[in-house]
Amino acid sequence: MTDEVSGDLSARVGESSDCLVRTDRLVARRFVPSDVDAALAYLGDPAVMEFIEPCFDRARAAEFIKAAGMAPEPLVWAVELRSTGHLIGHVIFHPWAGSTAWELGWILRQDAWGKGYATELSAALIEYGFSQLGIGHIIAEAVPTNHASIAAIERAGITRSPDLDKDLPVWSIHNQ
Repeated sequence: MTDEVSGDLSARVGESSDCLVRTDRLVARRFVPSDVDAALAYLGDPAVMEFIEPCFDRARAAEFIKAAGMAPEPLVWAVELRSTGHLIGHVIFHPWAGSTAWELGWILRQDAWGKGYATELSAALIEYGFSQLGIGHIIAEAVPTNHASIAAIERAGITRSPDLDKDLPVWSIHNQ
């Protein structure tokens, strides 16, 4: 595949596929309307949203899923456990505004923390982005006091890149 990263992600993932990536334990897939209540469980949790933004109510969670997770080119993808099919959060994976890089991130339920899911998803998406999409550069952003997310970013091999900082500190990895 070329280094071109613009265009319809669904066409590159496969029109019939609602799955972005699968790992041994996780599936990143398109959101569906019935995900609203499960998403609200983490989007409405103050501990989960501490470093992100104010907690969502049900209406805002539904709008977020529709606009960001069910768009023709989603900005976020639902993350579920393969063993149970339960939604445990979402992964952010889309072109980074004003750049040829792609942004990678995640928001997971509290009971999914500390199990290596963020690092596992990151590794799978980095591999997918580089080998299948031909992306040359992937970035991740984090609030400086979100030490757990920073540790997961760094475990995935993404290194601090202060020259790319915008609103938040940025870490990046390049396709070799």
